[in-house]
Amino acid sequence: MLTKNLISTIIYSVVLLSLFIAPNFLGLLTDWYWFQEIGFTTIFTTILITKIFLGLAVGILSVAIIYLNLWLAKRLVVSRPLIVRLREGVGAETDMVRKLDLARYMNRFALPVSLILGFFTGLAGAGSWETALKYFNATPFGVQDPILGRDIAFYFFDLPFVQSWVGLGFWLIIASLIGAVASYALRGAIAVNYPAPGAGIMKSLFMDKPVKMHLSILIALLFVLTSFKIYAIRIPYLLYSSAGPFTGARFTDIHAMLPFLKILIFVAAAAAILVIINIFKSGNHLIILAVGFYTLVSVLGGWAYPAILQKFVVAPNELIMETPYIKYNIKATQKAFALDA
Repeated sequence: MLTKNLISTIIYSVVLLSLFIAPNFLGLLTDWYWFQEIGFTTIFTTILITKIFLGLAVGILSVAIIYLNLWLAKRLVVSRPLIVRLREGVGAETDMVRKLDLARYMNRFALPVSLILGFFTGLAGAGSWETALKYFNATPFGVQDPILGRDIAFYFFDLPFVQSWVGLGFWLIIASLIGAVASYALRGAIAVNYPAPGAGIMKSLFMDKPVKMHLSILIALLFVLTSFKIYAIRIPYLLYSSAGPFTGARFTDIHAMLPFLKILIFVAAAAAILVIINIFKSGNHLIILAVGFYTLVSVLGGWAYPAILQKFVVAPNELIMETPYIKYNIKATQKAFALDA
């Protein structure tokens, strides 16, 4: 038998879907008649089916992951109601104790919030239909870039597709992390005690063991995904650099940023390992070490070293240093406009 909360959730979901579907239905019908008139109905149906499939796949995946983490946050700990002490009256010497169980409100809104976030994430996923179709219908160009040695088709078809899914991964992990922290805080499983003299904030932070494990796994996943993003997205995007006098990788990008990014891949992976090890240690020092070490390497390698190299090595002799990369740019431009012959 359906519960009252489930019925309300279904009704709100139907109303929300109607508000978004109804205004777009007439536009969709108009497009169908137009494509039918010019004899390209297959294009219309291919785009529509891809949008529906992506929207459903991304939406269902988002709801499942976000709700799973909220469900785990509910199951892993026992809720501790918030105790509020109120005076019984003016001048009264005794206090009235009132318990506020905020966790029940979190339980009530967990599924609706997951459905709403999943719905909007599904809409964003459906908007990536062109990226998906390009990826699954990619054709090699037969020409490799002179720096990373990848087929040029990778930058047109594969890279945008990978970037969209990595972005989705970050969004789901961050949303799950925020939701889990909020749920644990409302249940009293996370609390900041009054710090002792000389104690840092992390020593004053109280977390149940299951809470620490859950949040540590989510943070470790963030570092793992960051490591993959550096390898699959940030390194190829060096060829889109516009920091110099021309578009494309320059001397500093290849001799400073590229080696740094390769090192940062392993730094992010090592940070993930430290976060996992922290689960079995008392305190949270390894998490602080992981975040601090990754941040330090990012600042030194991603900003300080490239700036120093550019100022003291490249700038005094810029034309000679950048000549090979300017030639790459000119050659690629000529080929793109069929002027290489």
